[in-house]
Amino acid sequence: MGGTMVFTKVHRERQAGLQIIMVMKLLKKIFGGGHSGGSRASSGAVTGEGPTAFVEYVVRELVDDPEAVRVSVDENTDKLVISVRCAKNDMGKVIGRQGRTVSAIRALIASTAKRDGKRVVVDIVD
Repeated sequence: MGGTMVFTKVHRERQAGLQIIMVMKLLKKIFGGGHSGGSRASSGAVTGEGPTAFVEYVVRELVDDPEAVRVSVDENTDKLVISVRCAKNDMGKVIGRQGRTVSAIRALIASTAKRDGKRVVVDIVD
């Protein structure tokens, strides 16, 4: 019985690691990857397009009704506000237990945008 618990724990950790790798690849694709030859693969500035596409993709994958997901952007000079709307039944899935899911989405977006000196805020609107 103890061997089964160890296997299950290792399997979960491996799955989490694979998910992180998948998300990082997606972020690199959206934001233009890391540095290559001293210059960025993308324009270098965070605009509403990349972060918005990432948030929309992740939220659509989380919910039962992806067609009900609406993402809007308000871009100011110092920050980008991404507002997410979805079906009432799916709000809990997007927010997660104790806000962990939305916190993870916010952390990924914020850390990627921070290198360009832009602040990104993700709001879940009901």
